[in-house]
Amino acid sequence: MLSKLLKFISSRRKTILLTAAVFFGGLIVLVLAFDLIIMPAIVNHGDELTMPDINGIDKTVAAKKLEAMKLKFQITSEEFHSFYPKGYVIGQVPTAGSKVKSGATVRVTISKGAPSAAVPHLKGISLREARLMIENAGLALGEIVWFEDVSLPDGVVIESNPPAGTQLRLNTEIQLVVNRLGEIATVYVPALVGLDYAEAKAIIERGGLMLGDVKYKRDDRILPESVLSQSIAPGTEVPRWTKIDLVISRSE
Repeated sequence: MLSKLLKFISSRRKTILLTAAVFFGGLIVLVLAFDLIIMPAIVNHGDELTMPDINGIDKTVAAKKLEAMKLKFQITSEEFHSFYPKGYVIGQVPTAGSKVKSGATVRVTISKGAPSAAVPHLKGISLREARLMIENAGLALGEIVWFEDVSLPDGVVIESNPPAGTQLRLNTEIQLVVNRLGEIATVYVPALVGLDYAEAKAIIERGGLMLGDVKYKRDDRILPESVLSQSIAPGTEVPRWTKIDLVISRSE
């Protein structure tokens, strides 16, 4: 009888101990889950911020604005931009309106300003060469001012405005002062209609003329890149370096 009683008590003790272990183990798991998952979510919920729009403002102002919101400012790249001046924000990650946490890093792209080009050295070269150099530099040929200097060859550039080395926005026009001697001041316009565009362009430049505006017009009857019309009739006597506009065929 006593033996059975001792066995019963021992069994009950094991059950109680096991139940207590399960209870306290579960309690520990709940406490850990509360500390590691639930509490951070509750605490961080109040730190969620709406990302402001910092595009189009100076980087110094943008950095201070983010700093005041306890966000970090990081420049990751710089790009040319035709509208925003150098040092202005032109891109941000996360984007404006996004939800971010306090202390988050905002990565930004900064404007390097408008793309620019330097005026090449043009003095003493032919007008044809000057035009090619201007275009290759990303600039455009502007007004041509004629000046007679018998000590210089006909058709060479005397000076440019702005002068060589000046940094300008892309496609800015460059004014040239070009020498034109009186005794060879006029030339005759060649016949260009029907010629290949590249051939017509070469004839214009060799003939002491300038290629003017080039427009394209669809004409399925004519081979593409053929001259359909010219702005000045063939045989017309014109001042040297006059611009000849062309209309060129295209198939699409």
